[in-house]
Amino acid sequence: MMGKPVAEHEWLAQLVGEWEWEGEVSPQPGQPPHKLTGVERVRSLSGMWFICESAGSHGDECGIEHVVTLGYDPDRGCYVGTWIGSMMSTLWVYQGQLDETRTRLLLCSDGPDCFDAGKISHYRDIVVIIDDDHRELHSEVQREDGEWEKLLVTRFRRTG
Repeated sequence: MMGKPVAEHEWLAQLVGEWEWEGEVSPQPGQPPHKLTGVERVRSLSGMWFICESAGSHGDECGIEHVVTLGYDPDRGCYVGTWIGSMMSTLWVYQGQLDETRTRLLLCSDGPDCFDAGKISHYRDIVVIIDDDHRELHSEVQREDGEWEKLLVTRFRRTG
């Protein structure tokens, strides 16, 4: 049962550190985006799992927190993880792959539709590595016509 980190785990290691972030979330189609700001600490559990703990604010709301876990499952041949946040009761479960350039990690999940209560939708979070000190997160939902709609763009800057 004892595993050892593989090359795919090394990709996640570049996330370790202290980060400041700012983002824009689209509340509803056609409405102006809301600003988000916060900080994130990413740590490693022996190079196998990576824990991303974030705290920030959303406009006038303070105290928004979320935790992401990321790892790689060699048996399944994919990245795996979870997302939980103080703003909802849903446990999001990720499964994903790196793109050909190895600069983008595509993480897919299914969960409650943010625009249509009672419906389940497909989501994807895309972690984009810009350079050693900058990355982005793009969150999207798949609409009924199959097109992907942007929900959130977050820009991270390493501070430590």
